[in-house]
Amino acid sequence: MKKFRHQTSIITIAAAMAASASFSGQAFAAEAADEAEEVIMDVIIVTGTRSKNRSVAESMAPVDVLSGAEIANTTSDELVDGLAQLIPSFNVKREAMNDGAAFVRPARLRNLSPDQTLVMVNGKRLHRSAFIAGDSAAQAPDMAVIPSFGIKRVEVLRDGASAQYGSDAIAGVVNIILDTEAGVSAFAQYGEYYAGDGQKFRVGIKSGWEIGDDGYFVVSAEYTDAEATSRTGPHAKVALFRATFPDLVISDVVQRWGQPLRKSLRLMLNSKVSITDDMSFYTFGTFAAGHGESDFNFRSPITSGTFKDVTSVFPGYHLIDKFPIGFTPLFGQDDRDYSIVTGIEGNITDNLSYDFSGGYGRNEIVYFLNQTVNASLGPDTPTKFKPGELRQEEININLDFVYTMATDAFADDVTIAFGAERRQETYSIIEGDTASTAAGPARFLAPTRSNGFGGFTKAQAGVFKQDNI
Repeated sequence: MKKFRHQTSIITIAAAMAASASFSGQAFAAEAADEAEEVIMDVIIVTGTRSKNRSVAESMAPVDVLSGAEIANTTSDELVDGLAQLIPSFNVKREAMNDGAAFVRPARLRNLSPDQTLVMVNGKRLHRSAFIAGDSAAQAPDMAVIPSFGIKRVEVLRDGASAQYGSDAIAGVVNIILDTEAGVSAFAQYGEYYAGDGQKFRVGIKSGWEIGDDGYFVVSAEYTDAEATSRTGPHAKVALFRATFPDLVISDVVQRWGQPLRKSLRLMLNSKVSITDDMSFYTFGTFAAGHGESDFNFRSPITSGTFKDVTSVFPGYHLIDKFPIGFTPLFGQDDRDYSIVTGIEGNITDNLSYDFSGGYGRNEIVYFLNQTVNASLGPDTPTKFKPGELRQEEININLDFVYTMATDAFADDVTIAFGAERRQETYSIIEGDTASTAAGPARFLAPTRSNGFGGFTKAQAGVFKQDNI
């Protein structure tokens, strides 16, 4: 099974070469060009324009449109990795051993800050993640919570759009359009790296029903179980440890450096139904639950300050007795993400339309830390800690109008958009358990708090709100 991906690629390439042999080069190129032109002209976009009947070719801004099939052809279990393979100037990275950044990976468009790319689902703002990136202090949405199997297409405006969408669209806009098609489909995927690790199993199912003439109800579910990878060679501290304690056995690899262990469940609901000829009710939402684990740096009994002598406070106690060959803290998080948007839309007159909606989004991250100590507590230290929680909640109420005015003064009709929005944001920091924040009796001799990731203190904890109109 280690050659699974490699063999699949060879079979696919061979089949493509055999098929292309039956066509002349010019005929194939001409046919492909015609098909590409037809697809571009038929795609109606909603990103970057208030008009609902604009095509990509008519857009004044550079909009890339990716179909759900294109995204499904990528082998990643997270949407952001698939988009990074398909969209120019869209980048996302995996940071090993960097606290929460190993699990929540905000994406960058045009190499600007992650919170300067507006992310929308069905044209509505996606709430932000509770994680705040340390390097840029950016708080951006986590697109990985969207099940890629439930996507109809993704529209990406790769240009500044702050005049239309606000300051969080300086880099551009990513608009995720959820699936509306009737029918049942499913998939299963397995793979691993040539090194023999990182085994990944992914499965999904989607079902859709038609409601009336133009209504729909679609649900999808996706589950991923991805094992960790390790590209660590012999650790430099191991040789010194062996020379000092030749009778103790220690592995060359004392910590993993690579992708974290990750398990996730993602659900999607998308529905719309006509109430009258000029009014429709719609609702859509997502749910995601995840679990991740990642190693921290190895603590050697010889070089780490965690193993400092505290016998003056705790006679006869030595941490090396508990961890004779050192330890590697295991850091991780359990996360939950919820979102629901409900609204009505329709036409007041032939040239005046409206959209009234309310939405709620919540992202919460619960950190845990195992296989480590609070050295200042001496023999009373636990080895498992709960450093605390982060939560982000957003409530949005929108009322939008679009008026189309026919005029001979311009080549096309004039579109006038106006409306109002109220957004309430709440950010919460929940204090960690006592052992993760404590400065114990040996606090002047050994490090305090949970080693590797100190818990959120009472001074840091709190609930912070702001309202935007």
